[in-house]
Amino acid sequence: SDKHLTTKYLIENNVDILVTSIWEMLPHEIINATKNGTINIHPSKLPQYRGSLPTLWSLKNSDKISAVTYIILNEKMDTGDILYQKSFIIDKNDDYFSIESKIHKIINDSLLEKIKEYEEKTTIILKQNQSLSSKTAKYEDYKLIDLRNEISKDIFNKVNLYNYLD
Repeated sequence: SDKHLTTKYLIENNVDILVTSIWEMLPHEIINATKNGTINIHPSKLPQYRGSLPTLWSLKNSDKISAVTYIILNEKMDTGDILYQKSFIIDKNDDYFSIESKIHKIINDSLLEKIKEYEEKTTIILKQNQSLSSKTAKYEDYKLIDLRNEISKDIFNKVNLYNYLD
């Protein structure tokens, strides 16, 4: 299977670290197949909005601040220790595209440096405050549009972000 081929590749090639930005759970064999573990890039201020599409939830809930969080993956959804978290402001005129642009800028400016610090063990790893956790809806459930109960801005962001992502 793909899981076994990926695990075998990571181990045989002595991969130091795996970095991912994925919306599904990786098998523990892959998470633990590298020397230094697996880092996931998550576009929210974890532990807020664990799960898929946190960008849409930030917009839907009119949040004023969000973040990009790099976590060390474990076997539960978005509960790993925090390697790095960078907050950003959400302006009232932001939409899915402007938020994604802010997220990409943070990743471009910080990812390589933070991975290097992690590998050199010069960074402080933080535990997530579990009492502050919240979850998003499942990806396929949230894609559904409810014309009676959703406001037009939420539908606009939802439809446009899905096209952007797909």
